[in-house]
Amino acid sequence: LGPLCMDRQPLLPQHREELFSGAASYGTAPLQPLRRRAGRRGRAASVTALIVVVACLGAAAVALGVSMRRDATDMEDITEDNPRGEPPHLILIVADDLGYADVGFSSIPSPDARVTPVLDKLAREGVVLDNMYAHWMCTPSRSSLLTGRLSHEVGTQHGVIRNGEPRGLGLQFETMPEMLGREHGYVSHAVGKWHLGQHEYAYLPTRRGFESFLGYWGGGLNSYFYHESSYVYDQDDPAAPVGLGLDFHFDEQDESAPHGMQTRQLHELEGNYSTHVFTRRAEDVIFQHDLSAGPLLLYLAYQAPHAPTEAPSEYYTALNASASDPGRRDYLASLSAMDEGVDRVIRALKEKGMYDSTLLWFTSDNGPEPELPPLDDQPVMCKYNSGSAYPLRGAKMSLFEGGTKVSSFISGGAVPAAARGTRNAALAHISDVVPTLFGAVRDVVGGEDEANVPPQVTGVNQWETFTMGAFPARDVLVYLIDEHDGTPSGMCLEGSPYGNAAAVRAGDMKLLHGAGGPPGWYPVNFAQQLNQSGSGLLGSAPCWEPLADLTSHECSAGVVKDGRSTMLFNLTADPEERFDLAAELPETVEQLLLLLRDARTGTNFVDAGSLPADPRASPDCWNGEWVPWRDYADDNMSANRECLKHLNQ
Repeated sequence: LGPLCMDRQPLLPQHREELFSGAASYGTAPLQPLRRRAGRRGRAASVTALIVVVACLGAAAVALGVSMRRDATDMEDITEDNPRGEPPHLILIVADDLGYADVGFSSIPSPDARVTPVLDKLAREGVVLDNMYAHWMCTPSRSSLLTGRLSHEVGTQHGVIRNGEPRGLGLQFETMPEMLGREHGYVSHAVGKWHLGQHEYAYLPTRRGFESFLGYWGGGLNSYFYHESSYVYDQDDPAAPVGLGLDFHFDEQDESAPHGMQTRQLHELEGNYSTHVFTRRAEDVIFQHDLSAGPLLLYLAYQAPHAPTEAPSEYYTALNASASDPGRRDYLASLSAMDEGVDRVIRALKEKGMYDSTLLWFTSDNGPEPELPPLDDQPVMCKYNSGSAYPLRGAKMSLFEGGTKVSSFISGGAVPAAARGTRNAALAHISDVVPTLFGAVRDVVGGEDEANVPPQVTGVNQWETFTMGAFPARDVLVYLIDEHDGTPSGMCLEGSPYGNAAAVRAGDMKLLHGAGGPPGWYPVNFAQQLNQSGSGLLGSAPCWEPLADLTSHECSAGVVKDGRSTMLFNLTADPEERFDLAAELPETVEQLLLLLRDARTGTNFVDAGSLPADPRASPDCWNGEWVPWRDYADDNMSANRECLKHLNQ
C-alpha cells in the first residue's frame, strides 16, 4: 500500500510542544450568535467544499493543566469565497464515542478539555452547532448519517451489529456516496470504521458507493495497535470470545472481480497505531485525488476514542499530572492523537490547493462510555473509555441527553463569511447531514430551491439555518423507536432493560417512554457517580405500552419500582433532565406519545431486531481473519464444514 505514505515525515511533529505551551489564551473571545436575517441570501458562490467530521468519542471531567495556543495549527485565515461555482469537496471525519464536554468548543467544556486545539480552532472559524443530536449507539447513527434517514426508518434501531451477526444496513437504502455520485459526480473514499454489515460482500463499503476503503468492518478493535476483534458466540457463555481475528482491510471496487471488489487483510500494518494509519490514508486520498475527475467525498471515521483507549507514549507527555486517573489519561491521549490527525488532513488539503473549496462538519455519533456504577443489581459496563458528557444526564446506550447530544461544528473555506465565528442553537440531527450537503452543493452550483435532495431522504436541509440564520428547519426529533425487548446477548448490559424504548422532542419538551438506558450523571470520579446516579428507567422493568396501540395513560403514567415508564423534561429550562414533569403535564405527555405513535405507524417505519450470531463467522474458520463469511461459506463449503465441526467440539 504505497498510498499509506510511510515515506512522509513522521506523524508526530518535531515541535508538538507548540500546541501545548504558553498561556491558555485560546478561545477567550466569545463566539457570537448568528444574527437571523429575513429572507434568503443570494446564492453563495462562496461555498465550494465540505468536510464533515463526525465524532463518536466519549469523555469525562478530570482536571488537566494543559494549555494551548490560538495558532496551534498555523492555519492561515480562510480565504474569500471561491467564485468558480464547482461542487464542494465533502470530507466527513467521524470520531467514536466523544463526550459532549470533552472538546474546548463545547458549550459546557470540562476542565481538562484542552487537548483539541485543532478542532477548537476549526470550530471558531466556522459555525458551532450547539443542538446537534445523534442516535444512542454507533450502528444506528452511522446508518442515519449515510442514508439521511432515522434509524427506525432503515431498521437499525435495536442496538449495534455485533461481530458474527448476519445483518447490515438494508441494500434497498441508497447511501450518501451513491446519491452524491449519481447527482453531482462525486468520487468517494472511506477510511476507518464501517459497522454497517460484513457478512456478505454486498454490505461492504466498496459495494455501497465508495471506490476504496481502508479500515475495519466491525464495531471495534481490541487494540489500536493490533487490529483484531473477537467473535461472540450466542450459546453457552455469550460474553466469552470464540475466535480472535484480524479485521483490518484494504478494499477497492473492481467490477471484473467475482464480487465486484478486491479485498485483502493488512497484516503488514500490525503494530501501527490506527489513528496514524487512518490519517496517512486520508492524506493519500487527498494527494492522489484527480481534480478533473470530480469533487471528492472522503469519509474518515476514526477509531478514537472508542474503548479500549490507548496512544503512543509521546501523547502522554503533555498531560498534566493532575489527570491521575489512568483511564482518563488514556482517553485524553487518544483524543490528542486524533486532533493532530485532523491537523494533518487540513494541511494536506491546503497543500493540494483544496482547502478553500472545503467545508468541515464535526460531530459525534453518540455520547461517551463512562465507567458506570452498579445500579439495581445491574453489572458495571464491561468496557468504557472514561468519557463523560457531565453535567448532562446519561451516556452512550442512553436516550438521555448525555447519550444523544453531540459536539459538532461546520467549518472550512465553504462556510459563508457572514456565518463564520458563530454559534447556532437550531435543533439538528445526524440524519440531516445528507440533505444539508445537498443544500451546500446547491448553493454553489445552482439548482432548484429544494436542493434536489433525493426523495428517499427524510432528514432536513439545514444549510440556510446554519449559514444564513434562516428559520429553524426542524422542530421535532424522534430519538428512537425500538420495540424489541431485551439486550442482544454478548452486549455489556446484557440482562438490563434494553429495547422497548422510545423518545421524542418537540420544541422545548422531551418525552422518554420505556427503557431509557443509563440514567445517572457521570463525572469522571467514580465515587462521585455513586452520589449522582438518578432514579430513572434503567434497573426496573418498565411498563411498555406498544406505540401502535396507545389507548390510555394507565401504563404510561404508572410508577414501576424506582422509575416511570414515561418521563417528561423541559430541556430549555432543565437541560440536565433533573425534573420529571410527566405527572404535572399529562396533556403534554399525551401529545408527545401521539407523535411517537404516528412515527411508529407511519409508512417510513422499518421494524428490525438483532439476529443470533452465525457460528460460520468465527475467524477460527478463516485462518484468523474476518471475512464476508456467508459468501466464503458458499465458495469454500468444505472449509466451512471443518469450521462448524471445530466449534461444536
